[in-house]
Amino acid sequence: MSHITSLATDLRRIVRGQVLTDDTSRQRRACDFGRLHQHTPALVVVPSNVNDIAAIVRFAARADVKVTTQAAAHSQGGQSLSDDGVLIDMHGFGRVEAIDDDGATIDVGTGVLWRDVAEAALACGLIPPVLTDNLFTTVGGTASVGGIGFSSHRYGIQLDQHVALEIVSGDGEIRWCSLEEHPDLFLHALGGLGQFGIVTKARHRLRRHGQYVRQSVAAYRTLDALLDDVRRLANDDGADFVRAGALMVGGEPMWALAMETDSSSGEETTHDALRRQLGNASRIGTTKQLPYADFVLGERATETPKWQRDAAVVAPGLDLLLPDDVARTFIPDLMASLPPDVREHSKFLLLFLRRSRLTRPMFMAPDSENLVLLTMEPVMSRDRAAELMTILDNADRQGRAVGGVRYLAGSVRYDDAQWREHYGAHWDDITRAKREWDPHGLFVSSAVRF
Repeated sequence: MSHITSLATDLRRIVRGQVLTDDTSRQRRACDFGRLHQHTPALVVVPSNVNDIAAIVRFAARADVKVTTQAAAHSQGGQSLSDDGVLIDMHGFGRVEAIDDDGATIDVGTGVLWRDVAEAALACGLIPPVLTDNLFTTVGGTASVGGIGFSSHRYGIQLDQHVALEIVSGDGEIRWCSLEEHPDLFLHALGGLGQFGIVTKARHRLRRHGQYVRQSVAAYRTLDALLDDVRRLANDDGADFVRAGALMVGGEPMWALAMETDSSSGEETTHDALRRQLGNASRIGTTKQLPYADFVLGERATETPKWQRDAAVVAPGLDLLLPDDVARTFIPDLMASLPPDVREHSKFLLLFLRRSRLTRPMFMAPDSENLVLLTMEPVMSRDRAAELMTILDNADRQGRAVGGVRYLAGSVRYDDAQWREHYGAHWDDITRAKREWDPHGLFVSSAVRF
């Protein structure tokens, strides 16, 4: 009997869910969003409930088998891939269970898409304080990394909004965790890249929203001018949503800023007052008014991009948090250094954070109040993969040299020393928590090295 067949036979005796060993099922989960890495699990388990997951973990400890979880696989550097281990497919695991209207929280399984969470909350006049630009990621996926969105300058990141988690730790126990119960596991699991336990349920904070969103878009000739306006918008908490991006025009970037307010922040005069703060813009478009649900659900992608269905294309990404003062020169210099075709075929998105709004210790950020997240995603043919990775590695190295910190959603390929450098003074505590909550060293992925 082969190793895989033996594992599958044993697992089918103890779980109610599916145990898949066919090549199609294994290969379908062997690649992530970046399309760059290929790591095939020995088998795939689709759990039916949390007891299945606890049973898998206890079995893995006895059998000395490594365990990786994967949901939407939106990682770009192999963070959710398994190399010949047991892969637990969390995509679709759980459901939207309950909304506590008085406490303004929602309980959801971590395999639920953020789009489904948003729809359920909107039906009750509520919304998660922070949503990312891709609502087809899962609650568990962003809980393992961070979750930065259009409103992060005001509310922090999605990690800051999780008030409790159900976690299966490396001893196979199921624990309900919060700042009051098992706080050590709670705080290490949030942003812990799946290395301390398997998060199976989350209680997430919600907020009330208005009936509509008022939106203005402004154009800027320089990033420096744009960031001056963003700093004013972010620091007075007037704007509910702010993001920016670069459009390549004749080989040069033209910067665009989108700013929105909802009616719960005030009436029309509030938005108009904020528009007047966009004093550095070269042009400001006409204000639009959108129903709130249309803004939340309608502007996000609703189908898989054509390039993502093309096996000949890769899309490794760089996500880099930079102090505002550094970003002003670093980002234009980085863009100017790129080969013209790479620059032309890359998406450049800027999101904004304030250091004082970040509360979770596993999320590393520069020691500066006003922060800029640069997301750069080149989409190129596979034969350019090695060149792209060299470009991204160099940009990462240069960014860290001037005080930047990598946001770990992108195509990260750190060695042991770089992981230690990333976490700095937190490293000893992280390795202590890894030993405590994953005593058998079960939770691994193809990219993370704790």
